[in-house]
Amino acid sequence: MRTVNRPESTPRLLLVVTLLSAFLAPACHKESPTGTDEQSAPPSEILAIDAHTRRSVVAALAGSLRENYFDVRAAEVMATKIKSRLAEGDYDAIDDAHSFAVRLEKDLHAISDDRHLLVTFCARPAKPARPQCFDNHGFAHVELHDGDIGHVEILTMAGDPGARHAAAEAMARLSEARALILDLRKNRGGAASMADFLCSHLFETRTLLYTLKRRSDEKTEVWTSPEGLGHRFSGDVSVFVLVSGETFSAAEGLAYVLQQHGRAKIVGETTKGGAHPNMVRALPTDFMTSIPFMRVVHPVSGGDWEGVGVRPDVQCASNDALTTALSLARGSLR
Repeated sequence: MRTVNRPESTPRLLLVVTLLSAFLAPACHKESPTGTDEQSAPPSEILAIDAHTRRSVVAALAGSLRENYFDVRAAEVMATKIKSRLAEGDYDAIDDAHSFAVRLEKDLHAISDDRHLLVTFCARPAKPARPQCFDNHGFAHVELHDGDIGHVEILTMAGDPGARHAAAEAMARLSEARALILDLRKNRGGAASMADFLCSHLFETRTLLYTLKRRSDEKTEVWTSPEGLGHRFSGDVSVFVLVSGETFSAAEGLAYVLQQHGRAKIVGETTKGGAHPNMVRALPTDFMTSIPFMRVVHPVSGGDWEGVGVRPDVQCASNDALTTALSLARGSLR
């Protein structure tokens, strides 16, 4: 088995594709109240499709699954299923692109309910859509409560230039804190490198955060790193992470890693449950797919949070999570 041991400062393909899919999906999806992705588009974007389009999309999707999906067995089952359904005429009555994407994704999820496994249709816009921007790279609020309880609200795991500096600056401002609250309730993920960087502020010694495993024998270990930190907190500083049912992907990763290492208590609601790093692949006629190509393995749990989410140590409504965490933090300081 080949092991690649990379420091936190080394860029990884994972970070690019996870962030890219986060930019692409909102243009082609809307979030339902149940948390399930539903595709939608203005009527002007609806495109009629024919049998040739259906055949070409299914063939390309099946090929991409077989080539890239991290679970080889599941990839073969999914590819075989959609090709069989095409051959049996199950898709014949679907004559618009969005409905076809929804059906394909539904058929894939019936086998592998992977939150990063997506099929979308995106009619080419007249102007490129701009990704959502966050002030201060998503570090929306930094405050010391009662003089010694640090609180930072993080709205995204930013991977853009300057994000690490903003993170380090936020942590440095809280260097006097004797307890720390990381607020991820509105964080929908982004770049795993930011989650790794934040973790590095919270461990006194070099620590294996998790291992990424591909469908091949290659694995990548991700460790904490002292490079560029704003302030490294001692193990005596209690850490509380606030989460909600909307907390997703790399934000969940930060919560999960800290929880499994016993470094933080998680407060709030069970998170959404998307763990697998994904890549975006173009399909014919403006269809696209997001395919998970690696899985996360935590050294303590031996697994990840895919499909189940991160379960809080202290369950409460997300709106009450900050008040609850402040009470817990004050208790830890007595």
